[in-house]
Amino acid sequence: MLFSCKSLHRTTEAPENSGTQLTIKEERITTPPAKVSVRVGVKDTLSFAYLVSFYSPGDGIDAQGAQAFEAFLQHEQKESAEKISYIRVPWGREGERDYCIRLNGLSDTEATAFAEAMNKVLRQAQKVNVLKDQPCRYLKPE
Repeated sequence: MLFSCKSLHRTTEAPENSGTQLTIKEERITTPPAKVSVRVGVKDTLSFAYLVSFYSPGDGIDAQGAQAFEAFLQHEQKESAEKISYIRVPWGREGERDYCIRLNGLSDTEATAFAEAMNKVLRQAQKVNVLKDQPCRYLKPE
């Protein structure tokens, strides 16, 4: 789908007394639609089980906390036989990033155990928000 504005060239006369002619030009603007790349086999950006966001109020993120959390996710992904999947989405200039986490086929007990372990790791981190059942934001266009 392509959106554009029509190119127009209109001439408008100034008041009769001035003898001046005014020309108004509108140029064509063409903007191609953005393509969104969704990785890890996720078909859309509908709700993820968790959205964990490491943010910066101007002094950088908690890099050690983010590294520890990513190591935790990789370990849990291997232990769960790929039932836990995540997308890491960088979105800022100071290392800000989101982790969009899906719990594919985990039982309620396993999901609760994952949430408790995740909270234990994140208690040691600073400048982090955890949202439940949220879409993955800031996916980079192709």
